[in-house]
Amino acid sequence: MAVTYEWTAEKIDAYGDIIDTFHGGTYAEALEWAEEQDGPVDIGLVRDVGDDINGLTDRQWAYLDESWLKLPATFNQGAKMPLRFFQEIASQRKG
Repeated sequence: MAVTYEWTAEKIDAYGDIIDTFHGGTYAEALEWAEEQDGPVDIGLVRDVGDDINGLTDRQWAYLDESWLKLPATFNQGAKMPLRFFQEIASQRKG
């Protein structure tokens, strides 16, 4: 089973519903999209597990804090967050 990751940014309306979504390969892309939006946006990381034979077998989410700088240590169902994503955020925000 392959594990893949994708950044997401979700524009939120006054009721907390997602009204527009961005998906991309990097934090920088998600951040750029989020900064162009008016109103609240959540940025997160999606973790998918699956393959061509079994399809998608697991999907988990992890959202950054309101400052878009801090990821949780684990995804919503307990999978550990890879170190590279903490490093990606740190390197983007320093630049």
